[in-house]
Amino acid sequence: MCQIIVVDDKDLSLELIYCFLTRVGYQHIKKFDSPVKALNEINDGYIPDLIITDYRIPQMNGIEFLFSVYKKTLMKIPSIILTGDPGSLPAISEKITVLEKGRIEFFKELIDEVYKICSSIKKSGFKDLSPIKNPTVPQKRSAYKKNEVVQFS
Repeated sequence: MCQIIVVDDKDLSLELIYCFLTRVGYQHIKKFDSPVKALNEINDGYIPDLIITDYRIPQMNGIEFLFSVYKKTLMKIPSIILTGDPGSLPAISEKITVLEKGRIEFFKELIDEVYKICSSIKKSGFKDLSPIKNPTVPQKRSAYKKNEVVQFS
């Protein structure tokens, strides 16, 4: 089983991500509308296999949230940062995949990324981290947009 934390202050985004992930078979997903609530869960001993977070969230941005997680767990947990405004991201020093919100391609790309990360964790010796079935989401458009931001340390 791949344990996933999703952090987004917008309820609709949380529900859409949750629905798409559960639709393709992921079952161990915890949703948080605040990075502080997610950090409290981690402080209580819950260590996810994957973190999906929005960049613009209250109290801290997604990068600050991930650094806080890394500091508390002493682990660099595989993570995906989402944003509807990639131009607002600062120049950072380690590759982060940034996916555009609000289109079917966003969800297909997100599910593909989650599948890749959970599959690689499974190949590393953990059991049952991939979903029940290979993710397939019907694509309504022929192209998608994927932005990459370079590097954070």
